[in-house]
Amino acid sequence: MVEEWIKVLEKPDVWDQNAFNDVVRMGATKSREDGLFEGWNKQVNVGILPAAQFSSGHVFFVQHKYEEFGLQPYVAHATFQYSGTPGKRHRFREAMLFEDPP
Repeated sequence: MVEEWIKVLEKPDVWDQNAFNDVVRMGATKSREDGLFEGWNKQVNVGILPAAQFSSGHVFFVQHKYEEFGLQPYVAHATFQYSGTPGKRHRFREAMLFEDPP
């Protein structure tokens, strides 16, 4: 699957995340009763992770859904915000998730 993704990324007008999504959906099946589906020509199982524990930046840093549901977050993704990479680092600093010596 990764080799297929790399091949798609060779096109100059392709965004990596969209390309990955397209590759995963190649030959995908309908969802099963357990919420999973088979992706990439039935070679991988795909499912949706709970957003409160596998959070986008907004869900983690702004909405604090993990606190609302009393859950331990597993990961926070520094998604787009207007200050670029420095802003992403700052969000992690504010949440005490980024080691930043003085």
